[in-house]
Amino acid sequence: RARCPSRWIQFARMERQATSRFPILIAAIVVSSAALGLVYIGLVKPGTPSDEFSHWLNVLYYAKHHGMPKVGAPSVTQEAQQPPLAYAVAALLEGTTRTFLTLRDAFVASRLLGGVEWLLTLFFGWRILGRLLPEDVNGRVVGFAYLALSPMLLAMAWSVQNDTLALLLG
Repeated sequence: RARCPSRWIQFARMERQATSRFPILIAAIVVSSAALGLVYIGLVKPGTPSDEFSHWLNVLYYAKHHGMPKVGAPSVTQEAQQPPLAYAVAALLEGTTRTFLTLRDAFVASRLLGGVEWLLTLFFGWRILGRLLPEDVNGRVVGFAYLALSPMLLAMAWSVQNDTLALLLG
């Protein structure tokens, strides 16, 4: 019987090798991405990202009406045309947070939700890079750092929006 491991076993070995060669560096990249996102939440005023206010209005609409907004209705903007899942999840969080805290806290919680979705996206990004660059561990780490620390992606992910969940779900 030939000793030829399946492709999955080979991939698992390469995954273990990549992760074991740079565990501190990979963790530092993820922690840096999260820290930059938290700094972003603390420093950037609500509504500064160009469409964040529109996304937030969608979240509030879903929380109040328990349904999809209709384009043209009062306080409904162009973001009402977007898929509803991200807004429905954020509306559940908004309602729960607002029960115990303030509207501002609910807004921050919605930004944090985007950050959690971002960190999950990074997990799958690391795995995808492993499939794309199975034998280039250095390239995988550099690509991961580029993804995790991209200012545009960080600003998008840690604001109120539906883009990060769309990236996560593919």
